Amino acid sequence: MNKFLLLVLLISFVAADQLPANLSLENGEVLKVDGYVNAWAGASNEYVLILRYESDSLEGKVFLRDRAELIWKSYRPLVESKGFEYAGIKAIKYDGPKTTLGKRTFKAYTHVLFKNEDGNWEFYSSNN
Repeated sequence: MNKFLLLVLLISFVAADQLPANLSLENGEVLKVDGYVNAWAGASNEYVLILRYESDSLEGKVFLRDRAELIWKSYRPLVESKGFEYAGIKAIKYDGPKTTLGKRTFKAYTHVLFKNEDGNWEFYSSNN
């Protein structure tokens, strides 16, 4: 059983490594993706593909929501091609440079989306 779990984790990491490091947005900007996380959401019993990107600020919730909507237009095809019904867009603001061990502290704000019963994508309202 433990070997199976290890295999599933390895497949998740390999799949995440094959995702694009940059995302072209419709306004012409190229978003540098900080990474992807394939996370288990226990409340929904589903995996969530989360895109992480570095942001200068986490202060303006309206700005972050507008930014998530812009990113989602380019991120959605990737999420759907991988078969996910839940997705996340996480803005990260690092507190400083990496330590000698390569770790960094940060604050983050995540917008979560889900595919509703009609097959349309919606932002969870609790993240507005």
